Amino acid sequence: NASTEDAESSCGGAIYNYRTAKIYAGTLKNNTATAYGGVMYMPNSQYTGCVIGSEGTEFAVKITGNSAKKSGGAIFASHQSATNVLGSTLFDSNTSSSNGGAINVAGALTVNYAVFTNNSATGKGGAIYAYYGDREYSTRIVNIKSGVFSQNSAPRGGAIAFSGNDDEEPVKGAIGYIGNVLFLNNLAYKNSSDKYGNGGAIWAALESSVTLSDEAVFQGNQAEDGASADKYETSDAKITVTSGSDNS
Repeated sequence: NASTEDAESSCGGAIYNYRTAKIYAGTLKNNTATAYGGVMYMPNSQYTGCVIGSEGTEFAVKITGNSAKKSGGAIFASHQSATNVLGSTLFDSNTSSSNGGAINVAGALTVNYAVFTNNSATGKGGAIYAYYGDREYSTRIVNIKSGVFSQNSAPRGGAIAFSGNDDEEPVKGAIGYIGNVLFLNNLAYKNSSDKYGNGGAIWAALESSVTLSDEAVFQGNQAEDGASADKYETSDAKITVTSGSDNS
């Protein structure tokens, strides 16, 4: 079990993880990073990873109320890192002053089951921001097999945002797979400059590629930009919906 509360650091408010962290149960609450990763920061290393949660329906791990002054309100996962959320995990009310209210990931992220609720970012990805950085070995693959995203918010991608790097050629974006996931009442809002409000649930840009299962459900999501889509929106990216879906 792991429990931390009210810890503070520049990168990784509670945990600076350079190898493998395993958190099967516990509460990680009200931790703060003055830069990246309110709870955990994983630097760029092929040996860096974490395993969170366990199988089951009740929340064994609760990650709540954490914040980062930059990106990754709870977790910041760099280019070669691997994060595996096994299940029974709650991400609630985590905040980022940039991207990824709960998780900011350039490495690999697999979520078997988790609930993301009330997370927020002032930039991209109210719950999760996935991106390709400026490194060739950036894994940037996000696989959400099942879960719930409810009442998360950001100017671009109320629940999840995928993006890339246009500073080099060819432009490369993040890669996403969305399975049996409920997107409920997420919001892409206009910021203080009255800009954005794109992609109520999902926003994808800069050559990102997202495959959306016909098991995904969208209800009550909202994009404040009237020209944007309440479900999902792309900008120089691609979202493929598997056959038989009503999510187009």
